[in-house]
Amino acid sequence: AFQRLQARFASYPMIDDHELVDNFGSAKAHATDEWAAFREGALDAAHDYQTSRVLGHDGTRPESLHYSFRRGDIATFVMDQRSERRVQEDETLQILGPAQSEDLRRFLLDEHADAHVIALVSSVPLVHMPELMTTVGVELLNDGSDIHDRWSQPAARGARDSLMRLIYAHRTQRPWQGLV
Repeated sequence: AFQRLQARFASYPMIDDHELVDNFGSAKAHATDEWAAFREGALDAAHDYQTSRVLGHDGTRPESLHYSFRRGDIATFVMDQRSERRVQEDETLQILGPAQSEDLRRFLLDEHADAHVIALVSSVPLVHMPELMTTVGVELLNDGSDIHDRWSQPAARGARDSLMRLIYAHRTQRPWQGLV
């Protein structure tokens, strides 16, 4: 039934935490060896059932499940915010890995100069909860809660600010392009 649904309607999947476990990657434990096999198996399954329909499947799963596509005047980048999301040793939260960040930089600044609209797809809203709310929430709630999963929580702010600097560079370099 799922294959029939996908065959009848254009769909572009986006991996999110529910393909793994709620708020996956936002808890310190998710970066441990204990979770490594779970991470790999869940990402393999997500690729088999979802992103392989866009990325193709040659028997291996790419390191990151992000992708981009172009339809007419709209160029779209779908961010994978789960496969490389992990709490670093310095307690910061990595959301996008280095290769994904570089692909996104190229997409925004080097490619699609003739597109009228650029669309960025994010499974976690960039603007969702005020910083004060997430700062207090992180202190009150268990590690890996919904608050820990937000871009505005203290450990994720560096990742958020890096993404926002990239978006700002795009807006400065290509002010004529619409951005969604």
